[in-house]
Amino acid sequence: MRKILLFGEDDAHERVGKTLLNRLSSAYNVPVEISVRSSIGGYGRAVAEFEKLLKDISSGREFFPSLVVIATDSNCIGLNERLKQINKVVPDNMSEFIAHMIPSPHIERWLLLDSEAFKKVLGRGCQAPDFKCQRDRYKNLLANAVRETGVRPLLGGLEYSNEIIEKIDIEHCMRADKSFEKALKDLRRFFTTWQGS
Repeated sequence: MRKILLFGEDDAHERVGKTLLNRLSSAYNVPVEISVRSSIGGYGRAVAEFEKLLKDISSGREFFPSLVVIATDSNCIGLNERLKQINKVVPDNMSEFIAHMIPSPHIERWLLLDSEAFKKVLGRGCQAPDFKCQRDRYKNLLANAVRETGVRPLLGGLEYSNEIIEKIDIEHCMRADKSFEKALKDLRRFFTTWQGS
């Protein structure tokens, strides 16, 4: 059993990350136990708490997992810059145990990548999102897409994130979004290694 620690910027990252990890666990036939740590208060606070968590793991105050997944939006600074920022707080002895799940620019965009999956969950497809970085743009697009199906989005549509991620065509989404592709390649690297051991 592989122990995975998922650290999410917020509840949306936790939901999406956990569902993706469970899908990979099934696909690779690698049993996992996922522990979740989430932050509240935006990226600045999340990275500070992530750094503290890694120090606790390194010092033995927290269990040493097979994998730590950091899940946070790139926002408008871009994927590569966000990766640099996160990697600055990763101790050398932890770098080989880290995978990145960094939606660009926001996690809600990933939920709109596969119209067929959206339709299977909500009865009607959604429009493929363009790429534009504006605060709350994808939150609003997700909420509106859910509303257009005749359903009232109580959590802005995030309440359907697990079901949508369970149904998405992963290969299609990797082709449609570079940040999704990067995250899945990063995660698959671990699952491929574990599958053979």
